[in-house]
Amino acid sequence: MARSRMIKPEFFDDEKLASVSRDCRLFFIGLWKCSDDFGRVKGNSLWLKSNIFPYDEDLKRAHIEKFLSDLEKIGSIIPYTHNDEKYYFIVNFQKHQKVDRPSKSTNPAPPENILNSLASGSRVAREFSEIPIDETETETETETETSCSELSKQSELDEKVFIKIPLVTKNLKSKEPEEFSVPDKIVSEFKNLYPGIDVEQELRNIKAWNISNPKKRKTASGIMRHLNSWMEKRQNSQRPSITQINQPSKKQFDPVEYRKRVEEACS
Repeated sequence: MARSRMIKPEFFDDEKLASVSRDCRLFFIGLWKCSDDFGRVKGNSLWLKSNIFPYDEDLKRAHIEKFLSDLEKIGSIIPYTHNDEKYYFIVNFQKHQKVDRPSKSTNPAPPENILNSLASGSRVAREFSEIPIDETETETETETETSCSELSKQSELDEKVFIKIPLVTKNLKSKEPEEFSVPDKIVSEFKNLYPGIDVEQELRNIKAWNISNPKKRKTASGIMRHLNSWMEKRQNSQRPSITQINQPSKKQFDPVEYRKRVEEACS
């Protein structure tokens, strides 16, 4: 079953896409629907036609192949083969499509030479080359909670890493990351969001807590929620309660003042 996809406003402003026909642009959107959650789609033109334009009898196989050729020319898709079958890789798919729980895929990943040839695409190449392939289950049979793209993007940030938080790994044989890297950029953002606490020390506390509680560690998709929840609780604990704010301060006992009042009362 196809997954829902997002169409951003920038799609209609893209000058490269404007160079192809309207039918081709509609076909490109249809490719997103037909692809797995990592931007890989089968390249059989008849199969694509039946899935994207099932009721348009005037569109033939030649039209679909022309759409594919046009999209390939403007760099929106990249063709590749696996076991003599043709596939297409949708460039920047995961940049524009947010999938919180990606389904396991039977579609093979593009070869390394294609990924490495992407324009300034070292980050994209690493992101997609590490996505595992399930050879037995279809992409709609099961879902995984691991957000591979988020961790790949996070680990590849060209910044100094302040600390690494251990994660839970459900399958020791998988390529799930064992740690979540927190770069200086995120530390700075936390400092702006939670000015009332020592963010760097709290991150150290979080790491210590996860080391001491391995069964309660978070997954790749849940670690940021864990960090924000921790920071928010610590920040709120630093704020005085409404009762404390409204309660008048108690005056300390002054023995000199007390003696003076006693003498005035007795005189």
